[in-house]
Amino acid sequence: MDTQNANMEFKPEKYQISLGTHHDKKVIWLRFDYDIQLIQHLRQHTKARWSASQKAWYVV
Repeated sequence: MDTQNANMEFKPEKYQISLGTHHDKKVIWLRFDYDIQLIQHLRQHTKARWSASQKAWYVV
């Protein structure tokens, strides 16, 4: 078991999650303050991508 990730606690108040579109595809936008551990966790467990134009993470 990965104990480093087990210590991460989900706190909904830290995130803005919304539905939208990006390059004519439906996406889920994920906005949060910069946190390298969270970004690594997100990329390990999803196919999240960074949008430089929107300055936010998204999942198709």
